[in-house]
Amino acid sequence: MPTRGVTQEVPAVGQERTFTQRRANRQADIRKPPHSRGVALIPNLRARTEPHGRTAQRLTWPHLPPHVRALVERHCGSPVVDAVSQGGGFTPGFASVLTCADGSKHFVKAASAKAQRMFADSYREEARKLRALPASVPAPRLLWVEDGDWVVLETEYVEARAPRRPWRPADLDATLDALEVVARELTPAPDGLHLDTFAEELADWPAYWDHVAATQPDLPHLAEAAALAGREGHEHGPMLAGPGMAGNVRRRTAAC
Repeated sequence: MPTRGVTQEVPAVGQERTFTQRRANRQADIRKPPHSRGVALIPNLRARTEPHGRTAQRLTWPHLPPHVRALVERHCGSPVVDAVSQGGGFTPGFASVLTCADGSKHFVKAASAKAQRMFADSYREEARKLRALPASVPAPRLLWVEDGDWVVLETEYVEARAPRRPWRPADLDATLDALEVVARELTPAPDGLHLDTFAEELADWPAYWDHVAATQPDLPHLAEAAALAGREGHEHGPMLAGPGMAGNVRRRTAAC
């Protein structure tokens, strides 16, 4: 099945419309034929869907050093009797749902500061940003973090699942409703976040088209896509920068 993108314009943050109205409009748009939604169908291009749980090769509970396992159990307050590794994501760091002898569940991440320095740094940064989020943001709370030879943190355990693919309207609605809350609560962003702008963080992404051109030179519309990526970065970087990015996520929703 070809990949399909849906672009929908909705009011900026601060303009009042109910979730019900927005859902009705989104669902009406989804029901339209692809050509009427501005969907580009690329012939002979097959989408490859990677399973949610197979995008990362992670450390598992037995791989953690004994002192790290002991540290985690001290924080949990009970011995760990079961550990389910979370295979989704893009780092090899430890990320598991732990079940303790007292029946409690905990979501814990860990990375070696020496052997996995890049990923330990990313876990430090994750903890820093979670600390700065206001309680009104729909995100799991940071419960504790330990920073030594291993960076270890626990966030609030949430019983949930990943969105089904292809996306269903109910999952899309839940995601967009949550993003609207994020946009409202993080505009402007809290001072403690100290974020790079969207344009700064992703400045080198348009250059990745050079790799695509080298590895898939016959891909349809390749030159056009590369030009559009470069123009988007130069023209819309300031618009997408900083806290305003949350509002732009709202206004430009891509459903694949």
